[in-house]
Amino acid sequence: MTARAFGAAVRAHWVIENRLYWVLDVTFHEDQSCMRAGHAAENVVVLRHIAANPLQQERSRNGRSMKGKRLEAEWDNDYLLTILAAIYTNFHGMLSVCQDQTACKGR
Repeated sequence: MTARAFGAAVRAHWVIENRLYWVLDVTFHEDQSCMRAGHAAENVVVLRHIAANPLQQERSRNGRSMKGKRLEAEWDNDYLLTILAAIYTNFHGMLSVCQDQTACKGR
């Protein structure tokens, strides 16, 4: 691998990493969090990732930032229910696929 190709691969990796952490910081003010002790910080990061995924996938408010979607979900219960329904639907769909695969293993 040439130095140029290696540099391009490293930059591509960091673009993805930085985009994720920038979104978490802007959307959830992650850098301002005071949680440092024990498992609290790790647990909250997992919850932020869980919250970020449906906000990212929600398309009814195209053009709105994730921070804007989060704020709107705080203010508008109907919009919050739309996001929560999408989470439930996605989870239920994944669960159905897992159950079908389990049922098929015995055949």
